[in-house]
Amino acid sequence: MVWAWIPGAACERASSASAITRRSAQSGMQRRVFAGIVPPPLATRVDQLGGIRAIVVGGFNEHSAEVHRFVENAATTGASKMAMAGEMAFADARAKLRKEFRQRLSVGAWNDMFTHIFKRVRFINPTPAAEAKLLGEKMARNAEFREVRAQAIKRRLDEGEGHNVGLTPFR
Repeated sequence: MVWAWIPGAACERASSASAITRRSAQSGMQRRVFAGIVPPPLATRVDQLGGIRAIVVGGFNEHSAEVHRFVENAATTGASKMAMAGEMAFADARAKLRKEFRQRLSVGAWNDMFTHIFKRVRFINPTPAAEAKLLGEKMARNAEFREVRAQAIKRRLDEGEGHNVGLTPFR
């Protein structure tokens, strides 16, 4: 896997679009809620926290530049602690941590993507038999929910709660 920042990559475009959307939402909230307050508290706090940045992991496990900056900052911080403890030289520790963080992000991103896909595959263009099975499962879940709900209402009525909240028994 190549870890590089490609300026025109889809993940960078998505990251930019997401950040622009969040900035416009923040400024709209600023105008509605904090109109006339100087300095504007929401914008001030967002700026104090470093602004709005979007982290994007693309479909082919490409990452936005913000992810690369995060990995580099985390590796540098961890390496300085390891160097101070005398475990390893700073440059070696930073390279080791950078590699570990990238591997964790990659494995986690692929795992999340495939979990997301596999949990939804059976709902994508099912055959008539599969659709009937899904509908039967949904009806069974709904029946179970209704039964549990009816038991809870009956229990509450038996305990005398129904008189206060206007519940009527199922009969």
